[in-house]
Amino acid sequence: MNSIKKYLLPFLCGVLVAMTLHISYRCQKDDDPLPENENVIKFDLNQVSKDAQKAEEAFLSGKTDNVKSVIHEDALKFYKDVIESQSPERLTALGNALKNRKLKNHSEIYAEYEFVEGNKTFTVAFAMTGDKTWKIVRL
Repeated sequence: MNSIKKYLLPFLCGVLVAMTLHISYRCQKDDDPLPENENVIKFDLNQVSKDAQKAEEAFLSGKTDNVKSVIHEDALKFYKDVIESQSPERLTALGNALKNRKLKNHSEIYAEYEFVEGNKTFTVAFAMTGDKTWKIVRL
């Protein structure tokens, strides 16, 4: 039993020293600044505002081709028939309602505006596309 105690204490001390060195090394490494990543997307309020303005103008034109150009291609598969069935007056009315939009939620790749038409509140959602423009994904 004495021989076990004789070797166990130095062994445990060695393990504790190794753990202390390991922890202190890891703490120093964590304090290093993170490298800049050029691929990180940052929310650009000016760009989403410009693209929302383009969407408003497309609806105000009353032309379905203009409206289709501001809708994301995946969303267009869903909304195409609805857009084509709308009268120019209805598209223009929606454009006028979009003039009073307010940004409610956003992330680096998603922005949601709220607007009022008549007595009802609606939302329109934009998403960033591969070419870094914002297009409508939900209306």
